[in-house]
Amino acid sequence: RFFSGLSKDPQRGQVLRHLSLVLGGLALGLSLLFSQVFWAQQIRVPAVFDYAQAEIIHNESAGFVKKVAVQAGDYVQAGQLLIELENTELQAETRDIEIQISIHEAKRQKYFKEQAFGKYQEELEKLNELENKFREKAKQVQGLILVAPVAGYVIAERLRELPDAYLKRGTELLTIADPHQ
Repeated sequence: RFFSGLSKDPQRGQVLRHLSLVLGGLALGLSLLFSQVFWAQQIRVPAVFDYAQAEIIHNESAGFVKKVAVQAGDYVQAGQLLIELENTELQAETRDIEIQISIHEAKRQKYFKEQAFGKYQEELEKLNELENKFREKAKQVQGLILVAPVAGYVIAERLRELPDAYLKRGTELLTIADPHQ
């Protein structure tokens, strides 16, 4: 009835425009409502994953980050280089101890040839002390190279900020985890 009466109405054009505006507004309102409902289903939220076998990687020695060889999300093999640090002071101390060992070894041999066994024994004790220091320093120098202890994915937040940064000993750098285990 409405449409048949509308065809006889002299203001038919104005009524049709008003009707189309109302229907257009209703369609727009419904599309906004539906887009908000579907948008709400696509919200990203932070989540915490707890991997059964995850390895947290800490640096064993203090130093400046020289190289970051991986990125978050990379899959790494056991033994693969992760991060390389540089500590020139530690490396110089290690070289100095090596030189001291060479000097005391030469003295030890000299005293042995001269049969000065008291001095020979003193040099032997100094050598043992220096070799213990050297082993400790060499272990610290080895700690400047961080490699993956296991295969898995690299999980880290701030790897891009690390180059040239100074890291204290024991800083937590990244985690390696395999979600399939």
